[in-house]
Amino acid sequence: MYIAILTHGVSPFGHVYAKAFEAHGHVAEVFPLSAYQPEEGERVRVIGSPEFNPLQTRVRLVPHLKMLGRVRRAIREFQLDIVFAIYLSSAGLLACLSGHPRVGCYVWE
Repeated sequence: MYIAILTHGVSPFGHVYAKAFEAHGHVAEVFPLSAYQPEEGERVRVIGSPEFNPLQTRVRLVPHLKMLGRVRRAIREFQLDIVFAIYLSSAGLLACLSGHPRVGCYVWE
């Protein structure tokens, strides 16, 4: 399966999930919404603004919604099997609004 991991560059979990999915035989690619430091051999396509930092943005919903068009284009262009989002309130919202039929989301308990 071709899995996209929608996350923020400041989140440390994109690398972790990419490795876990690849260890199970899937192709995983990280689609960060902000600047991201890829690890060696990691597939990354920055779809958000490299200047955007969700930790420093006061009103977080508006900048995320402005990225919806970019997220939809990336998902359509790469013909993904699954969109996996980290953080329900940001990347998860965009994944759900993307129109992709198969969305997974990591939620803190």
